[in-house]
Formats: sequence, C-alpha cells, structure tokens
Amino acid sequence: MAKDTATTRVVMYSGTHGNSVKEVLKAMLAADAAATEFNMGVIPAGVEITDLSVVTDNLGALTNVDVGYRYVDPDHGTDSVAYWGNFTTATAARLASSAKPVRFENAVMVVATLKGAAGTGDLIVMPSGITRGVR
Repeated sequence: MAKDTATTRVVMYSGTHGNSVKEVLKAMLAADAAATEFNMGVIPAGVEITDLSVVTDNLGALTNVDVGYRYVDPDHGTDSVAYWGNFTTATAARLASSAKPVRFENAVMVVATLKGAAGTGDLIVMPSGITRGVR
C-alpha cells in the first residue's frame, strides 16, 4: 500500500491552455522501509510534463528512488512507476530526469518508490510542463 505525503492532495494548477505549470511535491521520510511507495501529488488531465527534477537529502547508504506515475482511475491507462527514472539518493543532490515529455489525457498521481534500503530525510519532486488541454 502506498504512503500519503504532505502534498498527496496537491493538484498541479493547470490554468488556461498554453500556461506553464510547476509544482513542488514533498515527502518527509522517517526510517521508511525500502519498497515504500509515496503518493506525491496529482497531475491533472491535459497537462504535458516536459521536465522533472528530484531534490533529496542524503536518504541513507544504498538508497535510490524510482519516480513515475499511477493513473488516479486505473481503467484510464497503464501505470509507469519509474517513468522519470531511478535517482541515487545516498548523497544530497538535485537531479534531472532524462525522460521524454509525456502528456496525460487523464489525471495521474506522481509516485516515488524508495529502493535499496530504509531512508530518512526530505524527498522533493518538481514536475513542470505546459497545460495543453484534453484532446
């Protein structure tokens, strides 16, 4: 079962078509076990994510984090829980995803999954993109 964070209920503001969008989604880990999945926040339908950064404390030796998404309604598509990549979190850093832009026709939850070992510290995920509208 996924663990909710302080920003789980945050829905990225999408405004008028063509507007830039960015959100700061944060989880505070406290000796959370490897394989814990964190619900970071919602990307609404009609948003194209063009960039994603991860900022972390040193979460612990041998730790890393997969960042991806799950559809809010599972019937709307196939989840990709590591779409934006696997990020090493054993040292404090700001890391950028090399994934291609992705447009969501349905709302998705940004998820981060702790890998390798238990982790403690702040995990920040910052998606940014453009409001395109639903096709």
